[in-house]
Amino acid sequence: MPEFLISLPDDTTFVLEDGEASLQCQVECSPLCKIEWFVGEELVGGEVEGSGEDEEYRVEEEEVEEDREKNQFLSVLSTLTFLKLDKTVENITVSCRVQGDDSEGFGLEELEAPEMEEGFLVEDTDTSVFRSILSMTIVNVEYGPADVSVSSELLVEVEEGDSLDPLVCEGAGNPAPDISWLLEGQEMAQGGQLNFPEALTRTAAGDYVCLVSNSHGEERVTVAVSVLYPPTCDVSYSLEGEHVVLACTAEANPEDVTFTWTRKEEVLPGQAESSVSLGLGNDSAGMYYCHVNNTLGQGSCHLELTAEMMIGGLTENEVKLIIIILAVAGVILLVCLACYFCHRRHTQGNKAMTATKKPTKDLEKGKGAGSQPSADKSFYENLPFHGLKSPPKQVLNPKTDDHLDYADADYKELYSEGPVSYKAASKQQKNGKKL
Repeated sequence: MPEFLISLPDDTTFVLEDGEASLQCQVECSPLCKIEWFVGEELVGGEVEGSGEDEEYRVEEEEVEEDREKNQFLSVLSTLTFLKLDKTVENITVSCRVQGDDSEGFGLEELEAPEMEEGFLVEDTDTSVFRSILSMTIVNVEYGPADVSVSSELLVEVEEGDSLDPLVCEGAGNPAPDISWLLEGQEMAQGGQLNFPEALTRTAAGDYVCLVSNSHGEERVTVAVSVLYPPTCDVSYSLEGEHVVLACTAEANPEDVTFTWTRKEEVLPGQAESSVSLGLGNDSAGMYYCHVNNTLGQGSCHLELTAEMMIGGLTENEVKLIIIILAVAGVILLVCLACYFCHRRHTQGNKAMTATKKPTKDLEKGKGAGSQPSADKSFYENLPFHGLKSPPKQVLNPKTDDHLDYADADYKELYSEGPVSYKAASKQQKNGKKL
């Protein structure tokens, strides 16, 4: 009575990149039985399949001795190997079968009838008679991205200002791959289509990469977008010994360009290169033009060569740097002068205000011109007219009074008869009475 020791799983996944793939079935049976393999409804192995280079499958059987420790009887181990596994293997049913006495003359469909069950089936107690047993699996083959293609040539040339049709990228894989577009490592679009909604400029040029990836790997296809435009140029100069060299640098696509030098609307003879060498001297001074041509058009640029530039031994960039430094220095000097004059005017104003206020303060302190010496409070309290509400009409004490206190002891002789103005007024009044 046959019984599966190793049966097939419900689902089997092979990876195409792994090369050969195989399935195994092991059946315990005595006497030994034969295991048959079906791919779909096709019987494979043995003489049924082709041989040599056309062989797609290989079936190998091995007799396994009984193992009493594992309680296993004599069995057969059969291996089905896929020799030409490809991407077309998808959801294919593969089965291994032990054919019993009941299956003679029956195909695989009869074995899959409802009354058949996977595993060991017993119909009667006669060990020489048994029913067929069957094990099945659904096989899928997974593989990394393949058959990647783009809708355009790998080199796309478009003139600046023109439009570009969308780039479409496709690829196969199982599981289905993800597709994206990259430019310089940055993702530009998700999905297989890359759109260019605006007219192209030269900055849009570059290598656009279609990346197709799944869990088994990735594939890349690069589309080079070249934006064509006429030349633009720039002229510089340098001094080399007894010569001044004018150099013309150009940017253009296509990069194959020709140069022409002119001065005073005349072409310089024998000067068809990107640089021209001139002797140092006043005769070389003037305006020089560089004309650059490619298949899309022409660009021109110029430089005025002066005697100062040739004598100074400075390049154009150095001259520009010196001019900038001088301009900055001039601005700093003007700012410093403005600050100096503002400070000077402010200082003079403060001195004038101080000179105006000082006499007033000196008078308040008794230090002004013609001011009277000051004394403390006790001095004034001892004066003879202290406490009087109105000045006296005559001297209170005679001049010879030794106890008379004077307003200023240092000037007692001068003020012995009162202030000079008072004395003069008294003499005038006295003389008037005599008359």
